[in-house]
Amino acid sequence: MTPQQAQSIESGGLDSLHEFQRDAVLAQESAAEAARRVALWQLPMVADADIPTALDVPPSLWNQQKTIGDTPPLFNIGRRLFVRTADLREWLDEKAKRGAPGSKRLRRQAEAVTVAR
Repeated sequence: MTPQQAQSIESGGLDSLHEFQRDAVLAQESAAEAARRVALWQLPMVADADIPTALDVPPSLWNQQKTIGDTPPLFNIGRRLFVRTADLREWLDEKAKRGAPGSKRLRRQAEAVTVAR
């Protein structure tokens, strides 16, 4: 190791290198996740376990939607649950057309405005 390399490591150069490598790995993971998401939308049907990835939502949110019955039509093949991609798109379009506010605070505000009218 040269004296310059030693000085660079002492002055934080190694930390910078590790941060750069970490950022590069995160970027690769993000790119792989985005590619997987695109591939899922190109399939004729999506497995229930892959729907949160396709929608980019937490699995807990998708499970909550299933619990309250707010999902596109789901069907079984064997023991696995699926949704047709076309049905998933239609369901998303309906939700977008309704334009319901997403957060509890916004829903309460919308309800207050509706009640006040």
